[in-house]
Amino acid sequence: MASSNSKIWTAGRVACRVCEVGVVLLVASWWSSTTARTACAAAPFLQKLVHVPTFVPRHNNKVQHLRSNDRDKHLKLSSRYLRAVGENSGENPVQDLDWRDFRARLVQQTRGQNASSDAIAGNGWAYQTDLLEEGSLLVSVPGDYWAIRRQYFCKAVFFVIKHTPEFTAAVVLNRPTGLTTRDISERVDRADFEKRITNDILGLVGMGANAEEWKVWFGGDGEGLESWGEGVSPKYICLHTLSRFSECSRQVIRGIYIIQFDKARELVRNGQATQDDFMLIAGYTGWGPGQLQSELDRGDAWILGAADQGLLLGTGEEQLSLNARLQKACATRIPDVNAPPESQEQIGDGINHWNQIYRTLRPTEFSELDTEEELHNDEMIRRWIKAYLVKPVGREWTPASEGEVIPAGTILRGSASHWILGRPDASWPSRTKVDPWQLPGQYMHKAVLFLLNDCARDQVPTLVLLNGPKIGSTVTGGDVKFGGVEACNAQNVLATPTSDMFAGSFSLPAGTLQELLKTAALHVAKDVLLRDICLVEPNARWQAAGGTLESLTEVAAAAQGDMQQKKWYRAMLGIELDSVD
Repeated sequence: MASSNSKIWTAGRVACRVCEVGVVLLVASWWSSTTARTACAAAPFLQKLVHVPTFVPRHNNKVQHLRSNDRDKHLKLSSRYLRAVGENSGENPVQDLDWRDFRARLVQQTRGQNASSDAIAGNGWAYQTDLLEEGSLLVSVPGDYWAIRRQYFCKAVFFVIKHTPEFTAAVVLNRPTGLTTRDISERVDRADFEKRITNDILGLVGMGANAEEWKVWFGGDGEGLESWGEGVSPKYICLHTLSRFSECSRQVIRGIYIIQFDKARELVRNGQATQDDFMLIAGYTGWGPGQLQSELDRGDAWILGAADQGLLLGTGEEQLSLNARLQKACATRIPDVNAPPESQEQIGDGINHWNQIYRTLRPTEFSELDTEEELHNDEMIRRWIKAYLVKPVGREWTPASEGEVIPAGTILRGSASHWILGRPDASWPSRTKVDPWQLPGQYMHKAVLFLLNDCARDQVPTLVLLNGPKIGSTVTGGDVKFGGVEACNAQNVLATPTSDMFAGSFSLPAGTLQELLKTAALHVAKDVLLRDICLVEPNARWQAAGGTLESLTEVAAAAQGDMQQKKWYRAMLGIELDSVD
């Protein structure tokens, strides 16, 4: 009897601690709401700096927090749960309790859901919260925001592996690739002939960087796959779920650990584990002081939540190895088109994994998603995977000849398939040089461009878009068309031999125009003059500049590009292309 009373008294102490957590969550809710109002006031200024649409932060009243008037109910729930744990398993209810599990039960109780152990353990739990901490779940919002900007964040599921006041790091859990450590090492070492030869020789005797070939997952755009083309190896982060290796690992949440890649390789070589027991991730996504919280307050990029290992890594598949479990969670799959048919790798798109978690966090909003819009966004994810996460065979940028000069007045034509993702295919954002597509470039899709200056490889070209939409009128009633993203105002207007006027222009870093021509992202429209283009209706100017679609594949890609371009003008300029005359 004394033992039973002791367990109840201990349960009461634990439950009181949880209620204190509830108060913290309520304060955090008030704080984030206040911060959101401050961010809203600063929105117009930020919009000018970073070219993002004005936002109106919305506090999600559907997020259920722990409230003091539910104290009695929570105490009863926690006491029943802790007694059940102690009586049925013989475990120490305080020592073995995961506070995240306990908070999940309380959240479910306040929502009126079944908080039984079997329901939570069988299906995995997740809930939306304002509490950002190590082990948090971060999910990208649906819609156009990421679909036109950075498709690798579109429908991404993140796991926060580090959180301090100075820095937050998270890795993507639902972006498998068709790449291996050997593919990456060979690409990085390509410019270093001596190092490549050394690794090849060592590889013959089971040593060297290429001796072991591990499958790689995409973790984010920090120290990841974006750096390999510049000869820099990515930072590898290795996850596992094996408690027997806990002493040589760091536990992030219960059941998920981080281990040094070299240690994981040693365990595999010694036969203590297999490669599939580990998830090897290249890169991460990082935020500086207050940056992620600011993006969360803004409300148009991320959803913050908490989830258990089951839902994060795929429910109902606990008997599988970690790699197999996540591969299954990330199906459906698309083929690696560069691999021979008999050995094609299958690369999951991760959309189903996102669907499952988003549906758990926001069931009502999930049921109200625009099916047609989301199907298009799903295709953008798959297109990005095909361009970036398979072996880059025959898709590398080649330097243009040094002496090539493109004369002023040249008419250029944008590709109907290269600009769908907002930047030329197979070109990663760069941190070592100016990135001309920091603002996504879907306006280049099927564009007709006029070059204002002579341009050698070492010169900066300035161009004007000749088939952009109407953005205003002259005092005499003439149309003013969108000519580019830079200085789009009355002081930067191109007048033409016809009545057309174009406000704005844009410049590219030296050498970029020649590279775009080499990779067929742009083409020179031969024997076509500015007057010839301006005499044609805007929606027919691409064809007048020589644009054609030669196959059904090109027609399908062009249709995707048309949709992306509409989304771009809607997001960046507030223009609906369908409404333009």
